[in-house]
Amino acid sequence: MDVVNVWQVILITVGSAFLLGMIYMGFIRCFAGILIWLSIIGIIACLGGGGYWVWKYKDHYSTTDNNYKYLQYGGYALWGLDGVFLILVLCCCSRIKLAVAIMKVTGSFIMNVPQTLLMPLMFAVICMGWIAAWAFTAIYLFSIGNIEPRPAPLTFLTTVAWTP
Repeated sequence: MDVVNVWQVILITVGSAFLLGMIYMGFIRCFAGILIWLSIIGIIACLGGGGYWVWKYKDHYSTTDNNYKYLQYGGYALWGLDGVFLILVLCCCSRIKLAVAIMKVTGSFIMNVPQTLLMPLMFAVICMGWIAAWAFTAIYLFSIGNIEPRPAPLTFLTTVAWTP
């Protein structure tokens, strides 16, 4: 009954989601490289800055306190992760460039063939149909006959003499 009352809101929501998806794909098509490289640089800066902040924050504790050592080693660990991430980025530069190109082509494809945005909706409808059919079949099978206890399983093995 609630769906009947808010069908206009549902239509507006679906339409705006479709429109925002198209705008996002256009944005990705134009700015994928900038977005990905800024994200990578941001991760490197956050790990380095976080390591510095943790290492610097250790000075709030005395050198005999365990927190001093934890923060000191935490700073070193963050700098180590930053170094490993930087090395991985440098080793994967060509793959990252390929990923940027794939993102641009994907954005272009979706802008040219917007029906692809309807695929998740169609899949959800198919899944709901499958679940409904399964539930109907399960309810039907459970409603047939009476539930009665059966004899204990494998009772015939105790009556038969077993010889190898």
